[in-house]
Amino acid sequence: MTLQVVAIKQVDQNGNRKFLVEVLMLNLLHHPNIVHLIGYCADGDHRLLVYKYVPLGSLKDYIHGKLSHYLITTSDKDNGQPGVLSSRYARGLGKGRITRVYYTQLYLHFCKRLFPSLEPITSSSDDNNFTSYVKVPLPISNKDMVLKFIDLCADSSPGKKQLDWDTRMKIAIEVAKGLEFLHDIAQPPVIHRNINCSNILLDEGYQAKISGFSLAKLGPIGGKRHVYVKFQGAIGYSAPEYVMTGELSVKSDIYSFGIVLLEILTGRKAIENSTDGEEYNLVEWASPLIKDQKFSEMADPTLQGNYPAKGLQQALIVAEMCVQEQPTKRPAIAEVVTFLTHIASGKYDSESQDVQNAT
Repeated sequence: MTLQVVAIKQVDQNGNRKFLVEVLMLNLLHHPNIVHLIGYCADGDHRLLVYKYVPLGSLKDYIHGKLSHYLITTSDKDNGQPGVLSSRYARGLGKGRITRVYYTQLYLHFCKRLFPSLEPITSSSDDNNFTSYVKVPLPISNKDMVLKFIDLCADSSPGKKQLDWDTRMKIAIEVAKGLEFLHDIAQPPVIHRNINCSNILLDEGYQAKISGFSLAKLGPIGGKRHVYVKFQGAIGYSAPEYVMTGELSVKSDIYSFGIVLLEILTGRKAIENSTDGEEYNLVEWASPLIKDQKFSEMADPTLQGNYPAKGLQQALIVAEMCVQEQPTKRPAIAEVVTFLTHIASGKYDSESQDVQNAT
C-alpha cells in the first residue's frame, strides 16, 4: 500500500456552490501549473476537498508572510514616539537614526546575533501587534546594517528562504503559463476570477500552481468578449470594470496577474495601510514611478540589489501593461508569457523593443 501526503480543505455549509464549482473545474483542468484535485467528500453537511500536497506553501508566505514579520522604527516624530516602518522601506532607513527594533519572539535571537549587547524591553502597550522591542545601544544610520538585519530574519524561517530574482521570474512565468492554459487552451475558456498571492501555491523546486477555483467562471463564447456577473473577489486584485459593473473577461485575470507581478517585483501588498494610517493602492503607487523610470526605487529591498536592472525595468513595464484601466489595452496572456520568458533568459536587447512597442 502506497501512502500519499495530501492537503484537505473543509468547505463551510454555506459554500455548496463554490464546492461544486471547484470540483467540476479541477476535474476538467489538468496542467503542471494548476493544483491537482485528488478527490472530494460530500456527506451530509460535510464538504471536503482533497488536493495533492504542495509543500512550500503559498507565494504570500514569501512575499508578505512570515519572512517580513518584523519592524524597524525611527524616532522621527515630534512627540518622540517611534514612527513604524516596515522592511519594505529599508531603502530610506539609512537616512534616519534608527533607535528601536521591534521583534517577535521568533526573531529575538537574531536581533542578538546582530547586536550582542541588546537587552529586551517588554512594552506594556500593543505597538502594531508587536508586544516587545529592543533598544539599540547606538543609533543606526548605515543602510547595509539594516539590510543585514533583514537578511538574518529571512534566514530564520524554517524551510523558507527569500526568493531571489531567478526564482521570482520562474514563479511569474509559471503562473502566466497556468493562465494561458485556462484562457487559450481550455474550451470554453476559463476565467479564474481570484488570482492573488494566496492562491498561488509553491511545489518542490518552487513550481507555481494556481489554486482557489471556487469563483472560476466559464468565459464568453460565440464571439463575445465578456460576461456579466455579480462581483466576488479580492479588492486590490480585481479589475476596475469587474468591480464597478460586473463585466468579466479573460482580461480581468490579466489585471489580477499584473498586481501579483508587481507584488513579486516590489514586495508590496496590493492594498496596504501606510505609516500614517492611510490606505494606498499598489497601482496608484507604481504607475507614476514607472512613468518617471524610477525602477530601482521600486525593487523589493530583500533582493538587496541582486537583480538585473534592465530585467527589472522590463518586468515592471509588463506589469504596467497588465494593469491598464481599459481591458482592451491589456496584453493577451500568451504575450505576457513571451515577454517574461525573454526577460528571464536575459534577452533584454531583443525583448526591450517588443515591450516598448506593445505599450
